[in-house]
Amino acid sequence: MICIKYNKYVLSIGIKLCFLRQHFTSLKRILLGGKYNILIIKDDGVGDAVAWIPYAFLLRNHFIRHHYHITVLASSKTKRFFQQLQYADKVISLPAYKNKMQWICVRLIFWLCYQFDIILSATCTPNDILLPYRVPNTLFLYRWHYKRIAKLCHCNNIVDVTGLNIYERYDTILHYLKIKETINHSLLADSLNLPDYKIEDKSFFAVCATASDSLRCWEEEKFAELINLLISTTGKMAVLVGMKSEYAKNERIKSICKHHSKIINLAGKTSIMELFSVIQKAEFLVSNETGTAHIGGILGILTFIICGGGDYGSFVPYPPDIEGKTVFSIFPANHDCFRCGWSNPDCTKEETYPCIKAISVNRVFTSIMNIIKTYKAK
Repeated sequence: MICIKYNKYVLSIGIKLCFLRQHFTSLKRILLGGKYNILIIKDDGVGDAVAWIPYAFLLRNHFIRHHYHITVLASSKTKRFFQQLQYADKVISLPAYKNKMQWICVRLIFWLCYQFDIILSATCTPNDILLPYRVPNTLFLYRWHYKRIAKLCHCNNIVDVTGLNIYERYDTILHYLKIKETINHSLLADSLNLPDYKIEDKSFFAVCATASDSLRCWEEEKFAELINLLISTTGKMAVLVGMKSEYAKNERIKSICKHHSKIINLAGKTSIMELFSVIQKAEFLVSNETGTAHIGGILGILTFIICGGGDYGSFVPYPPDIEGKTVFSIFPANHDCFRCGWSNPDCTKEETYPCIKAISVNRVFTSIMNIIKTYKAK
């Protein structure tokens, strides 16, 4: 009871601080012609951050720098990534929660330092740091109990995104802002200002055999067999990508393969923007369902994703304007267990989820070659 009263007291202080700062900010804008401040909440994972890039590109084009100052509230894992993208004028993140007193101090400092004219929540994660703000131009996406936080913020634009995939959630934001432009992948790629990684264009295909969840990874032996077939058939090099911690796994796959001299392991040897550059230069990308696959998707590169059914409808399949055109999601033939959220009892018994394990090398190889032939015939 004491904690509840104390939190309400802190919240009331925050509301008063925000109220005073809002009037000060409005006066300063009138006198000095200041910019409108926009906050975009994007404090989720790396995969979500990569999928958000096309929408960040559209928002930056809509809210031009001359009139708008965009601040992104990112997670500690994605802060540097958003800084490198350069779509936002400022990227901030909150320190990890330690105790109630520390979090109260963080909230008070945040409320004192920042005032926003528009708040857009691009994640479904509740964040009580925004409670004192009374911003009319606010859009909150919520699932389950998150609606309560939006109500406490006095927000009338509350959208239930339960059951929507990530792209539909992001489209909701564009619809709210009345942005009708579509993604031009070549313009998007140019806006990223990618470094020129020294590797010959279209001389190789890229492979991402890793993922944040190891159970979501296709088996190493199958990747090795697929790489052998693709090298023998296309005559191209294979470039294995990933993080530094994934270098050893790529080396194991390389050791199983027959064509050692035609395989390069770049895991941990590229920055994230250099990884974008490598994938952009690839003939095509083969990947588990992970952030690297989404890089291929947003760059418009021919991308083949080996997918299970646990998260079906969340990231994959892609929207109709992309799926089956540049991105091809390869699922198991049996869809009975789809949308299980990886909670099926059989999912805990294997080193790879059963639905992913059920996808054969022949099926992936045949799908890739048929699609490549179709593209060359165009």
